[in-house]
Parts: sequence; structure tokens; C-alpha cells
Amino acid sequence: MKANLDHIVINAFDVDILLRFYSDLLEFPSVRLTEWRQGKVPFPSVRLNEETIIDLFPAKLWKGESNVVRDSTTLNVNHFCITLAKTDWNYLVKKLAQHNINPESGPKVLFGAKGNGTSIYIRDPENNLVELRYYED
Repeated sequence: MKANLDHIVINAFDVDILLRFYSDLLEFPSVRLTEWRQGKVPFPSVRLNEETIIDLFPAKLWKGESNVVRDSTTLNVNHFCITLAKTDWNYLVKKLAQHNINPESGPKVLFGAKGNGTSIYIRDPENNLVELRYYED
């Protein structure tokens, strides 16, 4: 059986801050942003590749009827991993450093879906742990 990851959902406190991080800093294009701002769709996304997006759910979608809201100490997900070409990975590592965003961990070689790859871990503005990885060709 072959499967692909279609999307990840992040429950966002501030969608605009996450959009600036994922679209502006990491340079993943936004999806349905205009429609979301116009109230035509419930959330925007960012595109990692032609098969995978990250959906950014505003609080009204994840608070639920119980009105229980996650706080900044509650993990939304453990982490997720974005793979990049080595040149793009090197570019983003330098760009992150220019924005004073230092890796929480790494670079280090870790096992993943395609074997061993080199990774760093960073936090997005809402404290989600993001792994950026490349595999040697």
C-alpha cells in the first residue's frame, strides 16, 4: 500500500502570525487566503508541495462547544517534519538565523520515512515544533 500525507491541521491562536511564519519566512505559498479574509472559506492553508498542505484553523473552529481552549502550554501536535532539497534547507537555515530564529535542536542525522536525513527543529510563533530535514540524494 502506498500513501501520502494530504494535510496537517494546526489549531491557531493567531492565523496571521502563522501565515507570516509559514508563507513569508519559510516561503510556502498561501492557499485560499483571499477567500478566508472575505469570509468565504473557514480557514486558510499553506502549500508544502502539490500533494500536501498545512491548514491553519482559527480558534472558532477548534474551541468546540465545550469552550475548552488550549493554552500556550498545551501541545497541539508533538511535531511535524517538512523535507526539503539540501540547497533549500541550507537557504532556510541561513534565513532563520538572519531572523534570530535558532534551532532548538540540530542539525543532527535522524531516521525518517526515507532513511537517515539531516534535521533541525524550530518553533513556529505558536510554539509548534517543526522539523526541517533534507535527505542526501
